[in-house]
Amino acid sequence: MIVRQLYQKSIDNFSLPPHTLILINQIDNGTDNSLAYEDFISTDEFFIETVFNEAFPMANEPIKSLAQAVSTLGRERVRNFIFAHTINRIFDSTADLNHQSYQKTTRSLRRALEAENVARNTKLEKPEIGFTCGLIFDFFEQTMISDSSLKKAFENFFESQWRHGLRTAIIATELANASRVKITSTRNLFAAGLLHDVGKLMLALGTPEGYQSVLLDCKVLQKKSPLNDSYEIDIENETLKIAHPELGSLFLWQFEPLRELEALVEYHHDFGLLPIRSADLNVIEVLVSVADRLAHFLEESDVLELTTTTEILRPHAKFFRKGPAEILDLLITLRATFSLL
Repeated sequence: MIVRQLYQKSIDNFSLPPHTLILINQIDNGTDNSLAYEDFISTDEFFIETVFNEAFPMANEPIKSLAQAVSTLGRERVRNFIFAHTINRIFDSTADLNHQSYQKTTRSLRRALEAENVARNTKLEKPEIGFTCGLIFDFFEQTMISDSSLKKAFENFFESQWRHGLRTAIIATELANASRVKITSTRNLFAAGLLHDVGKLMLALGTPEGYQSVLLDCKVLQKKSPLNDSYEIDIENETLKIAHPELGSLFLWQFEPLRELEALVEYHHDFGLLPIRSADLNVIEVLVSVADRLAHFLEESDVLELTTTTEILRPHAKFFRKGPAEILDLLITLRATFSLL
């Protein structure tokens, strides 16, 4: 599959209606409210009916209006139902018949809800960015589940990428806080940590046979170079004619709510242009890169070593007020705080 086809396949599958994108922007900005959800629901008979049905058993009095139904359910519950069912509709033409209960519907939204919860636990000012980034993973997971051969080939890979993204996001955010690194947006830092390798999912699900070959080649080189994965780019370009940072960047550029992350995703293996383009982006990218390496470190070993931490930090030492020993202590603390680390 040529690059344009691979890219367009992902964009076409994840074609959210304009009013849904508007609502996502409101969520990210913290401006979503009951009226926004009422307006959204009022244009869709399925949502009107299901919201009333969900609210009725929870109310102490008869539900007489959509506003009352939304208020009874609460903003977050309504939000979750809307976006879970939006995902279901993309992958199931009979979704309106098969997904009428809240519990069944929101199974398709578990990555968004987990990411939002992790963002809250990192004390992120606007944890809703976790919800939006998690939607991307929910979309790719449903793509995988809808094809039995993809599920068999990449289910474990998907889960490892999800966990790695969460680890990277947590570590990057905590590094910025603990080292008092000055950046304008910790939400973008968290989001870039979570989504930095999203292009790998596009390659895996779009060119499964080719990407399985890439993974086998990468596995051999990983043992030789556990703290430097630059070989991934070379292998992807040689085998598939495109690498995951570029493809991930192209995808995010088309997904308007997360468009500002595209440069961070594109250059997370290459720092050459970012210092010129934006000093702030460069610092965020350094934090993501260091967190990425530290996350791999945690994933590969139960024993945290000072020498490894020192090696990871050495190229970027000027950005951190804390030394390797203090960063190592931070990792140990994070491991005790966050079970997924």
